[in-house]
Amino acid sequence: MHLILERSEQLDSEIISKFTPYKSTNNKDQITQICSDLSFQHAKSLRVLYDLELDGTATAILRMQFESVVRLMWLHFSAPDSFIQSYAGSIPVDNPPKDFPTITEMLEKIKRSGVKGPGETLEEFKEVAWRGMNNHIHNGYLALSRHVNSYPEKLVIQIVRNSNALNLMTAMVLARIEQSQDDVSFVKNLQLSYQDIMPELRFN
Repeated sequence: MHLILERSEQLDSEIISKFTPYKSTNNKDQITQICSDLSFQHAKSLRVLYDLELDGTATAILRMQFESVVRLMWLHFSAPDSFIQSYAGSIPVDNPPKDFPTITEMLEKIKRSGVKGPGETLEEFKEVAWRGMNNHIHNGYLALSRHVNSYPEKLVIQIVRNSNALNLMTAMVLARIEQSQDDVSFVKNLQLSYQDIMPELRFN
């Protein structure tokens, strides 16, 4: 378990070092980058909590990371300008803009964006993991049972692998924002270099 957490931290460091500080200053990219930061933060928190053997909370965080990735993908590929503008600048707490669409709606929009891969991969992820993620968010029977009987190491390793794949998807969006083929190649090379800590999820 320690090895996959260590390798995952190395992957995270390579991505962060490559893409930060962010360079783009237009509203769409800035909001996408904020969601990217949150996604990386969730992934790191997940690893820290698993290392501390706080498995229930760590497992619940995967849904937070997944939703951040869906949102940043939707922002990058599909969000209308009116939505982007509503989130630009200072947002008053007592008068917030309209919330994001539902996960299902955003996934449909991403799939129709003309870029094959990200939407389909995220939808597959949702089909496999959504029930379990929700069960932990809401302290359902899985969370209760596993808290009492412990979390199988095989399950924890798979969740960390899934989190790593979400990090790579986030990195690919950041590479697209930079419009750099070198950055895209960098992310694809990371996928190969860290194949030992990845699930069988693919993206273009």
